[in-house]
Amino acid sequence: MCPNCRAFITITDRVCPYCNVQLGPRVVDTRASQLVASFLPRANLTSIVILSLNCFFFLIELIFNMKYGVGGFSDISGAILHVLGAKY
Repeated sequence: MCPNCRAFITITDRVCPYCNVQLGPRVVDTRASQLVASFLPRANLTSIVILSLNCFFFLIELIFNMKYGVGGFSDISGAILHVLGAKY
């Protein structure tokens, strides 16, 4: 399908016969490096900052829990969460 005019074209066409638009490479024509790169997310700065802050605060919770809590690695105490700002 032509991305410009949405006409059905054959897989061998490199120029759309209906609107004469140059067609880019098909997905099956891309190289392996481009295929691997297509699976990696293209995150913007905002998502990276939010994800980093989320991981940072989770590590702080784990550190406080291991230092002051009675539970293990995965048992985060409710009192520790309340001290760090959680609401009931």
